[in-house]
Amino acid sequence: MAEAAGEVGVRTELKWPNDVLASGRKLAGILAEAASGPVGVEWVVLGIGLNVAAESLPAGIRESATSLAAEGAEGLSIPAVAASVLAHLGVCYDGLRSSPASAVAAWRSRAAPWWGGLVDVRTAEGSLRGLLREVDEDGALVVELEGGRRHRLLSGEVTRVRPAGGP
Repeated sequence: MAEAAGEVGVRTELKWPNDVLASGRKLAGILAEAASGPVGVEWVVLGIGLNVAAESLPAGIRESATSLAAEGAEGLSIPAVAASVLAHLGVCYDGLRSSPASAVAAWRSRAAPWWGGLVDVRTAEGSLRGLLREVDEDGALVVELEGGRRHRLLSGEVTRVRPAGGP
């Protein structure tokens, strides 16, 4: 979705694990569910959403979300945007299957520049706060907790902790 947004002139960043940001606000997201069996992954279902038109955003989320149109893209055709997203999804899927390390490197190159900064992470097991260190070769988020211990996360909601008076 980030690459499709780039085709219409919208600059994006990725927020782990599944959000696409533009101007610091959510432009798109992906949800995935998978099942594994004795020989590996048996199936994956992806749900994807990309905000195209500014007027489609509910009033309650306009401060935290954006759209391609709100970011300046013009002459948008929903079928053309959908075709672009699906084409890029196919390329990314093939890349992930053939070279997982390259896929993680590509993700890192688009990541929001929060590295080394303080983040809060909410998971099904609870919340934690620490310094954002990296996304490892398996795609896990690595957060350094107080005392220097590193914690790997495979899912959760990450929020940047902004310094008082900071951006």
